[in-house]
Amino acid sequence: MADDTYEPSRAERILVMMTAACIGLSVLCFLAIVVVTGVMHLTGAGPVWLIVVTLPLVGLPLGFALFLALFVINVVRRRRQSAGTAR
Repeated sequence: MADDTYEPSRAERILVMMTAACIGLSVLCFLAIVVVTGVMHLTGAGPVWLIVVTLPLVGLPLGFALFLALFVINVVRRRRQSAGTAR
């Protein structure tokens, strides 16, 4: 049986946390928009509301790009590991 005790590098852990934070915060802001405008029938105004509205527009594509980068890093690592040239 192969030894599957891989410890992710610091860069991989940081990338995972950045991806989760980006996507999680964007989803929370999206839910806040739905609740405030749809359920409570309020119109958002002010600088904080502009950030809440803009964050999902930037955060979701950024989170997706970070997820793709993490996926590529893992594929490259697995190929190197299967070829026996792991760093």
